Amino acid sequence: MRRTLLALLIALHVLSCQMNKADMNIIPEGDFVKLLVDMHITDAMAMNHDINRSFGELDSTLLYRTVLKEHGYTYQQMKNTFEYYTDRPDKYVKVYNKVFAELSKRSDQAKEAYSSIQSSRTFQLWRSKEPRFNIMGDTLDYPEPFDIAVDTTGTFVLVAEAKLSTADESVNPVLEAYFYDPDNDTPDSRIYIAREPIIKSDHNRPREYSFIKEMNNPRYSRMRIIIPSQENTDSVFFKELELRNLRVSLKNAERTK
Repeated sequence: MRRTLLALLIALHVLSCQMNKADMNIIPEGDFVKLLVDMHITDAMAMNHDINRSFGELDSTLLYRTVLKEHGYTYQQMKNTFEYYTDRPDKYVKVYNKVFAELSKRSDQAKEAYSSIQSSRTFQLWRSKEPRFNIMGDTLDYPEPFDIAVDTTGTFVLVAEAKLSTADESVNPVLEAYFYDPDNDTPDSRIYIAREPIIKSDHNRPREYSFIKEMNNPRYSRMRIIIPSQENTDSVFFKELELRNLRVSLKNAERTK
């Protein structure tokens, strides 16, 4: 009888705990660990100056809600879960041990990937003579297309920092870049590296655009970059563009000339 009563009390206690969890609508431990890992990574991204410079000022609150949505949970469920574990510090410590273990694992993987990239042969092939272009006003001006000699084959990396103000009146502006054969330059024969819309913004910093393209045909010995290429060409209208640090690098290069 005592054993039966003890077993019944244990069963009722377990059921009570499960009901309390269900009533609180908390996130299961395994999912909570994954959620915390992604939130820590998101927080690190929001605090990183270079990432903020590339994407504009990141809103941490908006990023957290995006992470919650991707994991399929609500803000209220997260709040309930934090309250549940705050009242159970021993369990919270175990959860965070798992979180830190996963973050350490990802950090080691990132270091390996970075070392692999750094070990590849990479050098700067070209950089614009002017480190910065600023154009503002009713004008025909925009930077002339950049035409670059390409005397190598390999994997090319194009990077530019550009900001078009929302006041800029260019229509459908894009960052356009392509390889071409100087002996046969027709629109159909060009090999595009990028044709990326330039987002108009009033953020303080330009946004970074980067592209990678492999080119192993030595006949395509020129690269042309147009920032911006827009539909309303050759006309006077209000322009407000800032362009910085336009550069082309080459990875795993093989000299052809």
